[in-house]
Amino acid sequence: MLFLQFGKIVNNPSFICALKLCRAADPTQYSVRVGEHSRATVEAAEEDYNIAEIIMHPQYQRWDNDNDIALLRLSRKVTLKTEVNVICLPVAGSGEPVERFHRVWDKYHR
Repeated sequence: MLFLQFGKIVNNPSFICALKLCRAADPTQYSVRVGEHSRATVEAAEEDYNIAEIIMHPQYQRWDNDNDIALLRLSRKVTLKTEVNVICLPVAGSGEPVERFHRVWDKYHR
């Protein structure tokens, strides 16, 4: 079992991550670990979640990492706490450019 730790909770129980981390479409091969801030220690906020479904971006291109994003539907809702919470995404039609989200995503996940 592989743990996907570099992603964000977007709409509990949905999680987004870099698609390149999900090389196989079989959700049983992965788990999501939330609350992990240091792999050197076990933290009280850490909790593991099974993945019910992996939704890959239909236009993902492995050779240049375009559209390198996947939505993971977790098997249950994440327990939110001080160290674990959802991120805010632009509201459709709000005028907030989606490109800004992609730039931030690329900065931390390439």
